[in-house]
Amino acid sequence: MIFFITYFLIPAIFLISRKSLSEKKPFLIILSLCIILSIYGITNIIINHNYEYLDFVCPLYSLIIYRILLFIFYSITKKYPDIPSRSFPASNEEIANRFFFIIFMFFSIIVPNQITMNFT
Repeated sequence: MIFFITYFLIPAIFLISRKSLSEKKPFLIILSLCIILSIYGITNIIINHNYEYLDFVCPLYSLIIYRILLFIFYSITKKYPDIPSRSFPASNEEIANRFFFIIFMFFSIIVPNQITMNFT
């Protein structure tokens, strides 16, 4: 259960409602939730010496990765990414959206999973 909450929190918000990650007030609420989860995880790592709590740092990591990728994507294309369509990408915008989606999902789900597996 914890695995789904920590690893898929930001990607799920990304897929369901991207406006909440780009508008100021919802983003601050999500950021504060991620910081609280990270503090909880880090304090449990320090107190219990159990690296399974490293999973609680993943939402903050995913949120930081999202903001960095969003900054790079916006500086190149001058627009925010859209949800990629299921059809074959016909234009450069669709290719850029699909590339952003793949890179974000890779860095926010697979990389933290591999890092935490090495510690536990």
